[in-house]
Amino acid sequence: MYPSRSRCNRSFRCKLELLERLKEKRRGAQQILDATKALIDKGDLVNILDGTAVIKALAHGQLWQDALNVLDRMTDFCIEHDLICCNAAMSACASARCWEQALSFLKMEESCGLTPDVASYTIALSACPDVLATKLLASMEGSCLKPDLVAVNAAIGTCAETCSWEQALTILASLSGSSLEPDVVSYGAVLASCANSGQWHQALQLVREANWHVQPNVICYNSAVNACEKGEQWHWASKLLREIALRALLPSEFSYNSAISAAEKGEQWNRSLSLLLEMRGGIGADVISCNASITACARCARW
Repeated sequence: MYPSRSRCNRSFRCKLELLERLKEKRRGAQQILDATKALIDKGDLVNILDGTAVIKALAHGQLWQDALNVLDRMTDFCIEHDLICCNAAMSACASARCWEQALSFLKMEESCGLTPDVASYTIALSACPDVLATKLLASMEGSCLKPDLVAVNAAIGTCAETCSWEQALTILASLSGSSLEPDVVSYGAVLASCANSGQWHQALQLVREANWHVQPNVICYNSAVNACEKGEQWHWASKLLREIALRALLPSEFSYNSAISAAEKGEQWNRSLSLLLEMRGGIGADVISCNASITACARCARW
């Protein structure tokens, strides 16, 4: 006997509800896993669209191992993989910073008769170490693929995470010989790399350069202020904080905290208190800013 139409309709509605749950960005990891398990247990993972939707949700939850398990299940169910599905699985690995697994998907896509596209490389670039990022960009051109700005920014972003500021600057400089123009994300990523490495002088130069090409946002300025703080350049940190306001941008807690910490390291207790009062009269001070000001006063015996 065939199942009744009403039963089929209920089953279909249940499947749609589970898929809709997976699309909700607010879902936690356990909720995503529960919905995925329910789909598999009910035998509702029947086509490439279902599988891709599940893998994308698992990628969003950084559940890369579960995403790979679903990919294996699709193979068991004789569901052929397509490029979108493989890219989604690669994204799951990249989101968890499992760069070796992410890079393996580039080879797997080729072995499956699929041709990796710019999106494939961009996902891999976002996960791999800075040295490999440069090689991966070069291999794109060798594969007759032209990197777009998103791919280049992803490569610069990996340099920021590994404090490879020189590599980030090299990639940024390479854009001058191409048809691509750096945007605020490009400069923001290089500035973050300089901040993480304490390269305040380079950060100052980049802010000036960025103002010629783009409109730096508060994130760019925050990285520059942070670089000056790490380099114990309290004067430049304060100057950049003022420039944020002059550019009609709103300084954040991070902006003030970096400038106050720079003043504390430079034993500028009066400057740290001035910034703290300014902060309290505006966005409000937090524990970090108060502690930095207290330390500045203690260093100068202003108890």
